[in-house]
Amino acid sequence: MIKNIFHTLLAQTLGFVMGVTIGYLIGASEWFYMIVLLSHISGALFAALLLRLRRPWVYLNALMPLGILLNTVAGLPMSSTVLCLVFLFLAFLFLPTIVSGVPYYPSSKVVYEQILKLIPVDRPIRFIDLGCGFGTLLIHISKNRPLCRCEGLEISPMAWFVTKIRFFFYRLVKKGKCYVRFKDLFNFDLSTYDIVYTFLAPPPMPKVWDKVVKEMPEGSIFISNTFEAPAKASQVIPLEGKLQKNLFIYRR
Repeated sequence: MIKNIFHTLLAQTLGFVMGVTIGYLIGASEWFYMIVLLSHISGALFAALLLRLRRPWVYLNALMPLGILLNTVAGLPMSSTVLCLVFLFLAFLFLPTIVSGVPYYPSSKVVYEQILKLIPVDRPIRFIDLGCGFGTLLIHISKNRPLCRCEGLEISPMAWFVTKIRFFFYRLVKKGKCYVRFKDLFNFDLSTYDIVYTFLAPPPMPKVWDKVVKEMPEGSIFISNTFEAPAKASQVIPLEGKLQKNLFIYRR
């Protein structure tokens, strides 16, 4: 955590130096502040990537100078209340991600279709997404597999709150079976689920796999997007994406 903060400050410093340097070189013009701030953003992003910061910290390095850009250059009136609300939204969305080391990154539409192929049409099952974000995958599954009960866990307060409201109206209007819980996956029992899906990160995978082995029943399926569990997968489905490369299927 301390290392990430230090690297973020370093990236912002390098970005600021780059912005000031380019501003000095181009001299006075009506686009001066725009160029300086865009140079700052570019420099900070480049430094963050060079320092191999995780995705949430990279986002943070882009958003910090971007707020100044919107307020100062674009002429958007941003009161202290608006800035506070924006900060709280980002904090509630990304802070749990920064602490856990698991970035917020939604599953692709290709993943949706591959997962549907693993869910039977003719019988009810329980499906859970560990880290469901805003719940789009679960709604897609519910629409195409109406017998499936779709559940999600989420530790980002903002994502959980938005998903909670979204699922409420989805159940009210579409009569779908989508539910979300504000809970850490390591304090949640997986023994009643037929299919468990994750799109996490490498560090927690050994611990997640231990939980899968101990709790998931015989005949169930564990699916991990991109990141392998410490065991041989029953099936590997290529996704042909830059960031989401394979689905690893583990049949219990």
